[in-house]
Amino acid sequence: MAGEAGGGRPRDWLSMDETAAAFLSRSLSTRPPILLPPPLHRAPLRPGNVVEIAGPSGSGKSQLLLMSAVQCILPKEWEGVYFGGLGKAVMYIDLDCRFDVLRLAQILRKRISAGRRDVL
Repeated sequence: MAGEAGGGRPRDWLSMDETAAAFLSRSLSTRPPILLPPPLHRAPLRPGNVVEIAGPSGSGKSQLLLMSAVQCILPKEWEGVYFGGLGKAVMYIDLDCRFDVLRLAQILRKRISAGRRDVL
């Protein structure tokens, strides 16, 4: 499987010679768990469901997505520190060019610091 598209290496996952149909087929063949931060983690979501997150400006829509991304990015455990993440890649599609990488880094730092404090 190491040489197949969709293998464990990022280069395999992002193969440049892949058509949109092949990408869709590969993406749908490996269904990642749907994971939302509390209290939304109890929602009965299944692969293929569409979720609309709506609300007024400042209601936390972007924060919810960033927290979900951090949950996916962080490993479950690293050097004896439990983070509870999935250790997976995230594809964040930002159509209005408002993605704030510094905010993502800030949320990651806070989660990592909290994990380290739990060990001490």
